[in-house]
Amino acid sequence: KLKTDLYIPDGVTLIDAFVFQDCYNIRSVRFGPNVTEIKDSAFRGCVGIKGKIDIPDTVQEIGPLAFVNCSSFSTLDMGSGVVTIQNQAFSGCTSLAGKVTFGNSLDTLVSRVFENCSNLDYVDFGNSITSIGAYCFTDCIRLKGSYVGTLVIPDSVTFISNGAFQRTGINYVQMSSNVTSLANYTFKGCVNLLSMWDLTGVTNFGFGVIDGCTRLSGELYLPDTVTTFGGGNLRGNNITSVRFSPNITVIPIFAFAYFGISNVEFIRDIGTNITSVGSWAFSCPKVADVYFPVTANPSIPFNACTNLGIDLPPDGSGYRARFHVPVGATGYGSLILPSYVELRYDL
Repeated sequence: KLKTDLYIPDGVTLIDAFVFQDCYNIRSVRFGPNVTEIKDSAFRGCVGIKGKIDIPDTVQEIGPLAFVNCSSFSTLDMGSGVVTIQNQAFSGCTSLAGKVTFGNSLDTLVSRVFENCSNLDYVDFGNSITSIGAYCFTDCIRLKGSYVGTLVIPDSVTFISNGAFQRTGINYVQMSSNVTSLANYTFKGCVNLLSMWDLTGVTNFGFGVIDGCTRLSGELYLPDTVTTFGGGNLRGNNITSVRFSPNITVIPIFAFAYFGISNVEFIRDIGTNITSVGSWAFSCPKVADVYFPVTANPSIPFNACTNLGIDLPPDGSGYRARFHVPVGATGYGSLILPSYVELRYDL
C-alpha cells in the first residue's frame, strides 16, 4: 500500500471528527494556515505518521482523542493559539520525545491528555494555564519537567487534578502558593522524586499524593493553610517526619500507614484540634511511640493502632509500642488498643 503525505489545504478551517481515524498509510500531515479546530478522534490510530506534527498557531482547540495512539511521530510543535486540549488528545503517543512547549493562550489541559507518552522528556506550560486535568501525564515515565529535572508549575495554575503526574520521572517540584489543591494520587509512584516542595497556599493535600515515591525523604511539612489531609501518603517512601497543620481536624484512614520504613521511631507534631481518627491511621509496624496531644478522646476506632510497633521487640512488660496522651485527658479509658500497645498519660 502506498504511503501518503497529507496536506490540509488553505481553505479548511475545521478537521472533523473521525475523518482520518485509522488511516494507517498517512506518513506525515501538514496543516494549512486557517485550521482553527481539530475535532474528536480526527487522527486517532494513525500509526504511520512519523517525524513532526506541527499544530498551527490558528488552532484554538484540540478535541478528545484527536491523536490518540498515533504511536510513531516523535516531535510535537504546539501552536501558540491553543486554548484547550481535550481528554486523551495525545494519549498513547509512545514515540513522542523531547520537549512540548505550550503557548500563553493555553487555559486547560483536560484529563489524560498525554497519558502513556512514555518517551516524553520535558514540558513547558507557558504562563496562562489554570488547571491540569486528571491523569494528564500519568505513565510519562521519562518526564523530568525541565532540563534540570524540576517540574515547574506556573503561577497561573490553581488546581491539579487526580493522578496528574502519577508515575513520571520528575526529581523536584516547584509551584506557587496559587495552587490550593493537590488532588488524590497527584505524584503517586514518582520513584525519582527526591524532596518535598513548599506547600504554602495548599488547603487540600489529597489521598496518596506521594504514595510510592520511593526516593522521597526528609520532612513532610504541612503549613497552616492545609485543612484536609488524605490517607495513604506515607506508604512506600522515606519521609522521616510529619508536621501537621494545626487546622487539620481529621486524621483519615491510613493516615500514617506504613510510616517508619526509614526506622522512624515516633509520630508527633499532631495538632490539638483533632476531632476524628480513621481506621488503621497509625498502622505503623516500625513506629514505637505516637504522641497524641488531644485532651479528649475523639472516638478513636478500635483498629486505628492495629500493627503499631508490631515489628519491634517487646519491652519488659510485653509492649512493643506506646500511645501517649495528655495527663488528665478524658475518654481514653474506652479506647481499645492492641495488647502490644501501651496507653500512657504522660504528655
